[in-house]
Amino acid sequence: RIDPSGRTTSSITMGLTRNSTDHPLYPHAGASTSLSAEYASKLLGGNVTFQKYTLENKSFLKSPGIKAMKPAFMLKTRLGAVDFFGRKDPLRVPLDPADSGKGPNDRLYSRESVELFQLGGTTSWGLRGYDDFSIVPLDNVIVRKVTTSQVITTTVRGVPVSSSTQDSTYYTYDTFPGGKIFSTMTLEHQFLITEPIHGLVFAEAGGTWNDIKEFTWPSLHKSLGVGLRMEIPLLGLVGFDYAYGFNQLKTDRNHAVPRDELYTKGGWKFHFLFGRPF
Repeated sequence: RIDPSGRTTSSITMGLTRNSTDHPLYPHAGASTSLSAEYASKLLGGNVTFQKYTLENKSFLKSPGIKAMKPAFMLKTRLGAVDFFGRKDPLRVPLDPADSGKGPNDRLYSRESVELFQLGGTTSWGLRGYDDFSIVPLDNVIVRKVTTSQVITTTVRGVPVSSSTQDSTYYTYDTFPGGKIFSTMTLEHQFLITEPIHGLVFAEAGGTWNDIKEFTWPSLHKSLGVGLRMEIPLLGLVGFDYAYGFNQLKTDRNHAVPRDELYTKGGWKFHFLFGRPF
């Protein structure tokens, strides 16, 4: 749960963008780079404080192949970091007195927690082959044991004669909050199938962490996939991707998955895209 007392963000954002690509939708040469810095403070009239930096670079290069198919490679890198001005535990707020009997996982998350990076799907910090917002630092995944009770009443000719309570238990997996830093990398090969349909194959890897010291190559979430893009009048660019994620979240309603096995599942995911997030 996020602090329900309300959230007002008042911030200043500065950005720098450079674009030297040769086509707005399907470039074959050039690069596009954007840098953003956001500063939010209570001094500006809000009630949250943070600073966030993001960098994205996309480079395009013609590739060998049939000239009529206009093949091209795209290499994209994204980096991001958020800081809360030295606060050691910006994610949690003190327990409400009414919640004093609950465990630490039931504490409220602070308003700033929504600024952390959750990866997956085709969201702002997407990674194809995964569910939206499903990738967070391993330590941030919360496995909850939920027990429910049901009263079963036995009746004879409409008259209750006995009752019993039946308990059932299941497990849920919360991927919130995200990490303080993130990085994603994409290698994509684009080509024309027939106007206005373009095809692509891609490989991606990315992750998010609470601290730069937590970064390791095995902690990256990897995927491979294929996709289609088409330009539709009045709608713009529409796309479909089908990707296999090698490190999806593994869940089991009947048993608690060990922490070191949480991101060990593989599987396919279908994504619909509107606009150009990739």
